[in-house]
Formats: sequence, C-alpha cells, structure tokens
Amino acid sequence: MPIVTLGISGVAFELLYGNAHELYLEQNSASVFPVNADANSSTPHNRPLAPQPLPSRESTQANTLQAGVPASQKLKKMPGIFRGDWGETPVYAKNDRVNYARGAYLSLADDNQNQPPDMSLGFWRLLRQFKAVHEQNCFSPAPGLDMGECDFTEVGSLKDRDLHGAVLTKARLNGDLGSADLSGANLSGAAVIGSLVISPNTRLDHADLSHLQSDGNNPVIAEAANLSNTNFTKANLYGAKLQQADLMGAKLTEAILTGSQLASARFNNTDLNKADMAYSNLSASTMTNAVMTEANLEQADLSQADLSNANLQKANFAGSQLAGTNFSGADLRGVNLSAAQGADTAIIDSQTNFTAAICPDGVTVDGTQVTTCVGHGF
Repeated sequence: MPIVTLGISGVAFELLYGNAHELYLEQNSASVFPVNADANSSTPHNRPLAPQPLPSRESTQANTLQAGVPASQKLKKMPGIFRGDWGETPVYAKNDRVNYARGAYLSLADDNQNQPPDMSLGFWRLLRQFKAVHEQNCFSPAPGLDMGECDFTEVGSLKDRDLHGAVLTKARLNGDLGSADLSGANLSGAAVIGSLVISPNTRLDHADLSHLQSDGNNPVIAEAANLSNTNFTKANLYGAKLQQADLMGAKLTEAILTGSQLASARFNNTDLNKADMAYSNLSASTMTNAVMTEANLEQADLSQADLSNANLQKANFAGSQLAGTNFSGADLRGVNLSAAQGADTAIIDSQTNFTAAICPDGVTVDGTQVTTCVGHGF
C-alpha cells in the first residue's frame, strides 16, 4: 500500500491510500487541501519533501496527528470505497470514490461508466479539490509560467492576458478569452467547464490543445477564430461552433468533431487523419490538400465544400450531402460513398481516383466491371 508524505503547516504526517485508510485533513477554514501528490497518480511531484520516518500502520489507523498540529485540525476518512484514478472503461458502483483532475469524486449511481466526473454532475459529487502543482502561479497568470491543473473557470480569468508559452496542462477553462495571447502555450488535456469562447483576436498559433475535453454542454466556440497551426490531436470538440474558423495547417488527428458547426471553415493542408466529423456541418468549407484518410464524415453536410486534391483514402461519406462538392484531383480510393446525396452535382475531373470506392448506389469500383463512380451516383 503506497504511502504519501504530506507537509502541512510545517508538520509532516502520513496519508495512506486504501479502501479504509485514506484520510484527509479537515480545517476550520475553507482552504483547499494542500496535497503534494498528484490526485491522478500515485507518483509524487518533482519537488519531493524531505524524507520522513514512516509510522506503523497501526499508528496511522489510530487517526491521530503528530505533535505540533493545531487541535482545530483533525483527520477524517473520506467517504466511499477508493477505486484509484478514474477511467473511461471501468464500471463504477454507487459510493465508489475516484481521483480525477486534482479532485476526489464520489459516485452517485450504479453502472456509472464513461462519465467524466467534472462534467457529469448527475453521476459524481466532488468531495475535495486538491491544490494545483504550482498553485501560486494560478493566482498570477503570466507568460511562460507553469499553471498546469489550475482552475480558470471563473468568467474572465484568462481574458486578454498575455500567456504565450505558458503551461496549462489539464487546466479547467471557461469564459471568453478575448485578445489573450496563448501562442505556443501547452493546454494539452485541459477541460472546458461551461463554454470556452475563442474570439478572432485570440492568439493560439502553435498552441498545443491535444486531448482537450469539451462537449455539446461544455462547448468550444471559436467562430471566425484563427486556429491555424494549432494542435488538436485527439481533442474532443463534440458540438463545437467553428463556423468560418481558420484551421489551415492545424493538426486534428483522431479529433472528435461530431455534430460540430464548421460551415465555411478553412482546413487547407490540415491533418484530419481518422478525425470523426459525423453529422457535422461542413457546407462551403475549404479542405484543399487536406489529409483525411479514414476520416468519418457519415451524414455530414459537405454541400459546396472544396475538397480538391484532398487525400480521402478510406474515408466514410455514407449518407453525406455532396451537392456541388468539389472532388477535383481528390484521392477517393477505398472511400464509402454509399447513400450519399447530391453526388450527381459534385465536381470531379480526370484525376479524381475512385479505385475500390463504394459508390452512392452501393456499387463497388472493382477495376474490371466498374472502373469509376461516374454513372453510379456521380
């Protein structure tokens, strides 16, 4: 059973993590629990405390403080059964307790699966919020600072601030960024709580937003924003509002854009490998030279979109709207176009490659009996 040494008010004591022995310090004040161990990991942070003699398990179970700790402070056991760090796959029962995003959460229901604790208030109750690694930086955001895991959900926390090159990994974000400068900043794993508004004046060039967590209830709103050369690898942008946004040169590999509003957005030379854009609105968008191998565009609206010279190998266009879509020079090898609508008005040329494609009428281009989708929906 791992033991973590904590320093509080100059006094060290031991905290055992386990089903019956995970204790926390309750103080009369409402201050945040000063944990020096990551809530999402059993590994201490890079600033270890001085080694302390470990008490016996029996003395720890006695639930007593060492000499020097004020009597107003007392140890209490957290409720629930501790199940470690939260994960998407496990099925949690009612009263299970997990660590997630620097907080301790209690499950409110049985069969609780794939419900991020900080976004699913009907399934989880926050028991305790732990301090960020560099908490002092959370109160004075500045360029280049490490503000990983800080809570910036108060409206206006980051608006108009100069935070270029800052570290905001796993931070909690909310509100309008205004003219904030986050160029080159690291926001990987950050979570949107409420909504995150990226304005046309926000700078995010070369910022890392990989693994960003948002959804339709906690959306990213970046209408006409400049998101060029930004890293959104494996970001969850479900239901995002990105109309007329500039995403040229951005990296969206395996990003989730299901149900997003992307009309008139620019994706020129953008990496969209395995991106999920099902049910999204991409009408009049520009995607020339985009790399979209194995992308999912099922039921998406691509009417009047420009996909000329795009690499679309094995992409899924099943049931999509293709009226006026430009596929000139596009690589459509192995794509699924079954039941696509409006393909008869789509634009193709001699360089459009339909090899092994499934045409809108369900016929497969086998290279012998069928050599093109022309006459089979196009």
